[in-house]
Amino acid sequence: MKRIFLFVLSLVVYVGLHAQDVQFTILPSAQDELPADVSEALNLKLKQILTRNSAASADAYNVFGIEPVLEIHESLSSEGLMEKVSLVKGELTLLAKNIVDGNLYYSMSIPVSGSSEGGSETKAMKAMVTGIKTTNTSFTRFIRIARQKIQDYYAANCGMILQKAQTLYEQKMYWEAVSYLSAISEALPCYEQASVLLAELGKYIPVETTPDTVVIERVVEKPVVVEKVVEKPIIVEKVIEKPVPQEEKNELDCQISISVDDLDVK
Repeated sequence: MKRIFLFVLSLVVYVGLHAQDVQFTILPSAQDELPADVSEALNLKLKQILTRNSAASADAYNVFGIEPVLEIHESLSSEGLMEKVSLVKGELTLLAKNIVDGNLYYSMSIPVSGSSEGGSETKAMKAMVTGIKTTNTSFTRFIRIARQKIQDYYAANCGMILQKAQTLYEQKMYWEAVSYLSAISEALPCYEQASVLLAELGKYIPVETTPDTVVIERVVEKPVVVEKVVEKPIIVEKVIEKPVPQEEKNELDCQISISVDDLDVK
């Protein structure tokens, strides 16, 4: 019971924190005509922008999202000194919306352009995306206004928000309901009702059961046996060359004469 109470309390704190600082999830572009590498580059660029402005949500159930729309208004190809150069000009639109009910809170558009050598329009489009500066103050302004628009919408439609959260609860979409209530601040009149619904949601959200402490009873160090290697001496045979004795040649200093003629020699 204590665990459940603490968990419900953490849900209330979660809602209170997110009501003051709404976080956004990056939604995939609905444009089928965009090349895959251009969509990946656009997704990475939006992650960098949201992270820089402390607006990126890591919550898988977050209901507040930003959807990008990249439109190409002009595509040119010109002859350079060595090869063709492609130039594209267009517009990037960011839509701050609610994933659950599809409500659009705010949108902003900025001009973009890019070029690439070789005449490839896809490479020029990718260069157009990678060339977007994350330090552009337009993005900071967009996030600030989008958060304010969400607060204004929740303040004007507090009752409807509670009904939608109740519907999510009945559909057993518990975490989505929690995220949907996260933009209700303490200043709104329906905050207490939202807290009651959060307490009910806490009964159906599993509490992670992790041990409070980890006790290590004994540490056994296993000795490392190092085998001693004994180097045996290498025997080198020394070869001694002995001179080969040469036979002595006996030279006779004489003359032979034959005194008879009828001799047979074998």
